[in-house]
Amino acid sequence: EITIWSDETGRMIRLSAPAQSLEVVREDIAAVSSRTVTISRPNDERVNIPSNGFSLAGTISKPVSTGKLPAVVFLHGSGGDRSEQLDTAVALAKRGAIAMTITAPSTGKTAPPGATGEELVRWQGATLAADVVAARRAFDVLAGDDRVDDERLGLVGWSLGGRLASIVAGVDDRVRATVL
Repeated sequence: EITIWSDETGRMIRLSAPAQSLEVVREDIAAVSSRTVTISRPNDERVNIPSNGFSLAGTISKPVSTGKLPAVVFLHGSGGDRSEQLDTAVALAKRGAIAMTITAPSTGKTAPPGATGEELVRWQGATLAADVVAARRAFDVLAGDDRVDDERLGLVGWSLGGRLASIVAGVDDRVRATVL
């Protein structure tokens, strides 16, 4: 079986042929979508979250609890990915909350070489905006889950993820609690 992902213009983003151990990822998004995170718990699931023309990689850690549950999105620090928050997310899930870790689109991105100061400011703004949109799309996924209590959504941000969490909390009314 071969799976092909494409963006909104039809350009290929990723091709996956697991039987042949083949993964081909477009270079400009490789840092975000090609990282592999090992999931060790049966209640955890990998998710692909649509965000700005590509799928954002995420992991949802689910408790064994039933009923409407609180949910938290975990945002990692600079240079990291969702795996650095997975242990904490699993611990929270064991205490009865749904926890999602995502890899920010800015992961692995570097500023364009030779960019002017003005171009760097624009690049940084666009990069931050993509991360904010990605975190909000993670909330969209959680809000679409029947087990999630929409009135108990939270954010946990570590390092650069803390900066991102503070911005997301300021623009998204669904966020009820933020830990930086």
